[in-house]
Amino acid sequence: MSYLFTPPHSELATSGIAVAQSAPDPVANAAAFQSWIDGVPEFGTVFLPSGDIHLGAPIDFGKRNVQGQGGSTRLVFSDLGPEQDAVSIESGAGNQQRAGKISHLVIEANGGRDGLRFNGGIGCGATDVIVLSAGRDSFHFEQRANYLYLERSFLADCEGSGPGRYGLCLRLAPFGQDDVQFINKSRFRDVRLTRCGLADIAFLLHDDNGVGTQTKIGGGVRLENFHSQFNAADGGPGREGCSIYVERAATSDAFIDWLTFEDCTFEWNNDQGNAPQFGALKVVDLKSGEPLIGDFNDAMTILTGWGRWWDYNNEPAPVRHSYNVRNPQLGVYTNMPTREMGTPTSKPGTLQVPAQSSVELFDATEEGVMWQVAARTAFNASSHVNGVVMGGASASVESISRSGTLSLYVSGDRVMLANAGISQVSVHWNVSRMCG
Repeated sequence: MSYLFTPPHSELATSGIAVAQSAPDPVANAAAFQSWIDGVPEFGTVFLPSGDIHLGAPIDFGKRNVQGQGGSTRLVFSDLGPEQDAVSIESGAGNQQRAGKISHLVIEANGGRDGLRFNGGIGCGATDVIVLSAGRDSFHFEQRANYLYLERSFLADCEGSGPGRYGLCLRLAPFGQDDVQFINKSRFRDVRLTRCGLADIAFLLHDDNGVGTQTKIGGGVRLENFHSQFNAADGGPGREGCSIYVERAATSDAFIDWLTFEDCTFEWNNDQGNAPQFGALKVVDLKSGEPLIGDFNDAMTILTGWGRWWDYNNEPAPVRHSYNVRNPQLGVYTNMPTREMGTPTSKPGTLQVPAQSSVELFDATEEGVMWQVAARTAFNASSHVNGVVMGGASASVESISRSGTLSLYVSGDRVMLANAGISQVSVHWNVSRMCG
């Protein structure tokens, strides 16, 4: 039965569901609750009253929507097995995009696997949902079957605390050589994660050689006003040593086409005051070949306690197209000593220039072409240089303005950026074609 209003406790009691501080038999309560949910037609809405509903088995809302009464509606689970998700929900594909939304309630998982699992479909997401003490992940997005795409997935005004592994996880699963899956156009805003066991956010590309670009985390992943907080004393021995963890399996050909952070905060708190010697975002790429992230964008993210933004395990560096940081909060961004985020030296971006040394910016062999080049130190722009380059086999450069330790010069047909200072600096630079 679907309700246009919140059912009273007596209505649930008629179906054998106890809404109280405790249920005499949580397993029987879960069975009655699941039976009551199954009576709601697909694509309908399940309205839940205030109160604690104690459940001794997982609950699957299927292709339905769920609405509680806020923090006073609590699904309290007990004795879940390691492969059991406290709450699962999904939407449909094609013209069946009317389900998979859950809002205004608290899920106390108290173990099990995932606290809230989205099994696929278009438009899945949660608004004003709190997930506590999940055995693995607080919020988990993963197709349960081939072709059941996750698109326009979202979290808004949600909170996860105390999961054994990740607060938020997006995963491409291994469905076989012919798998077709993607998690497309995801947006997560006003979300807070605390006390996560291994990392706060994870993007796991575990598919096994999908069909080209159809298998990917695509259409962009956007995080806005996202706040994660980790206290060093909370982490177990398996903590990844990062806030955001990205992993691509050796069997995967998938990628993330762009990743954007806006007004986010990632905090590492350590009572000893020691900053971790690693980045807030860690990439572990077990697949050789193309970088796994197309574009990376960051606007005004605050990193508290982290040593830098990024770590990655090997070449090629993880960003294939562009890396853009507006109002950077740190002067050092990656663990690689010579360049920022692996930005190719043939393209504008951000790079590290060692003390008393220089790095190549781009190849200026093209005859009759002029470029305008600008470079400045990150964070405080204490040093900057602007110049015009005339391309050709014997390229030349003329500085327009310059201050501090940075300078431009040409070595053969290569445009070089020099740092005369006594320490390495992180530099933002760009180039624009003027004529030719």
